[in-house]
Amino acid sequence: MKKNIITFALIFLLTIACSLTSSVPKNDLAVSAIEQPTTIEMPTMSPASQVIPQPAAFALPTSPTSPTCWVSAEYLNVRKCPGVRCPAIGHLQYGEIVTVNMIEGSWQEVTLMNNKTGWIHAHYCLETPP
Repeated sequence: MKKNIITFALIFLLTIACSLTSSVPKNDLAVSAIEQPTTIEMPTMSPASQVIPQPAAFALPTSPTSPTCWVSAEYLNVRKCPGVRCPAIGHLQYGEIVTVNMIEGSWQEVTLMNNKTGWIHAHYCLETPP
């Protein structure tokens, strides 16, 4: 009889223990993150490999066959240097033609019809007439 009580008590305790560990949580995301931990290893980079090279400016040939482009903006600032922080030294209008002398990143140094040079953003420079 004592053996039956001990067996019954063990079965009862195991049943309670199993019911505590098999309950369904309200938030499945939290449990899945706990039950299935994900480890992401990030590649290590040496300081030398973290340097991002800057595009170098390169000159285009200045001859009668130099590339020309047509302005696609209604009003386009011509700047003293490549960048929006550079002061505007003039402007172009839609359809005007300029000669491209040099490219630096997304900026182009151009020669205007009056032989002045300045910089415009390449987005507004079309290779074919608009």
